[in-house]
Amino acid sequence: MSYLVKKSTSVGIDGSLSLDRELLNSFASDICGDNPDIIVDLVQIYLQSKEDLIEQITSAWNSKDYMLLRRAAHSLKSSSRVFGANLLADNCQRLEEAALTGDLVSAPDLIKRIVEQSQQMTRLLAAEFEGVETAK
Repeated sequence: MSYLVKKSTSVGIDGSLSLDRELLNSFASDICGDNPDIIVDLVQIYLQSKEDLIEQITSAWNSKDYMLLRRAAHSLKSSSRVFGANLLADNCQRLEEAALTGDLVSAPDLIKRIVEQSQQMTRLLAAEFEGVETAK
């Protein structure tokens, strides 16, 4: 079990998003060797890339660049799964599929949820791991 995971039960904000602790512990142990510095560095990289991808998603939607929308949603989906943000990843997958098929009726609502869940993930990861800094 990872030394950095603070709590042993699932955490969520308003019941809408939680971290998959089993996956996080596996990540911390298998990928990072339970090295706190590596874990914090990778969480920081995820948080920054997540913000960049959110910006790409909103920009792609506004400019009707559905190929970029699909790619950004795919990238955010994959990296979010690694960090146990399954609900966020599921919504990214829905957006990716919508952009791929051209059925974009649900896209505005999905983008709104993805942005909100991304902000929640930042708070959850900062609360979960010692040393993680969030943008002010």
